[in-house]
Amino acid sequence: MTTFNFGAGPAILPQAVLEQAKAEIFDWQGSAVSLFEIPFGDAAFSDVIETTRKALRSLLKLPDTHHLLFLQGGAYAHFAFVAMNLLKDRKRACYFKTGHWSDRAIAQASKYGEIVVDRIVSDAAYCHITTNETTQGRQFHQFPDPQGLPLVADVTSDFLTRPIDFSLFDLIYASAQKNVAPAGLSLVILHEKLFDRALEITPRVFNYTEQARNKSRLNTPNVMGIYMAGLMAKWVSDQGGLSEMARRSQQKSALLYDVIDNSRFFENCVTMQMRSHVNVCFGLKDDALNDLFLQQAQAAGLLHLKGHAKGAPLRASLYNALPLSGVVALAEFIDRFDARLNKVP
Repeated sequence: MTTFNFGAGPAILPQAVLEQAKAEIFDWQGSAVSLFEIPFGDAAFSDVIETTRKALRSLLKLPDTHHLLFLQGGAYAHFAFVAMNLLKDRKRACYFKTGHWSDRAIAQASKYGEIVVDRIVSDAAYCHITTNETTQGRQFHQFPDPQGLPLVADVTSDFLTRPIDFSLFDLIYASAQKNVAPAGLSLVILHEKLFDRALEITPRVFNYTEQARNKSRLNTPNVMGIYMAGLMAKWVSDQGGLSEMARRSQQKSALLYDVIDNSRFFENCVTMQMRSHVNVCFGLKDDALNDLFLQQAQAAGLLHLKGHAKGAPLRASLYNALPLSGVVALAEFIDRFDARLNKVP
């Protein structure tokens, strides 16, 4: 039976990328040493990190003013680290509240300064958005005007699914486990104008300026995560780049939203303007039927469709490595489930 993984993360990776990693990690380039065992000060690791950096910079069309960091901690840790790195001279920041993950970002940042929600104040250090809320299935398709403030974004769940205009953003960060690499790696991209704004209490290994000046090698980096990120950057480029990933995301999500919207028994409650192209959150109008749907979907090879506890009961994450055939299979399954319910008196 063919199976399709709709999990929100750690998420599906392309089979070709997994096969290449399998072939290379046991004996790295004929060295008789596993990729996992390369000292991070070794020239071989310098090769890995610089190859990945170059591949991502090229894919993202990253300007010279923006520095790419390979760090740890996941996006949840960076909810705090962003504030710690930017609040030195100004004691408050503006955050747009769009769902579960922006709520968590606000909660962490508020430990280090005053947080102004859903409005811009001129004396703030920065303006923060969560570009895609995996839990609620909401996504910014047009970004708010930060009115001169540095624009900061958590792009974890839609990173590499569409082009990024770096003339708009001064700092973005992402956990890697959606579209980039296995869990454990996080990426930060910041404009050099934001250097030297960290609070004194900021740990050195999470001081963005320090890590940028030391090319992400102040401490032992996540070697495997960085290597996999390089493979993913090449895979996306070979598939046609970020514009092609955006086209595929729109195609896959449109197909799924269409079948939900035309169902008698399923619903999606996100406004059309904010519907995510990567996380489709939905459910049955009769909540008692959601567990039955999940059981039957699992048996049909449609995996990890359970929604987040703070969101809709069902969720399909349509990350880059999920093929269109998987979304077609899910849409057809929803149609069949809907038809069976329609026959029940």
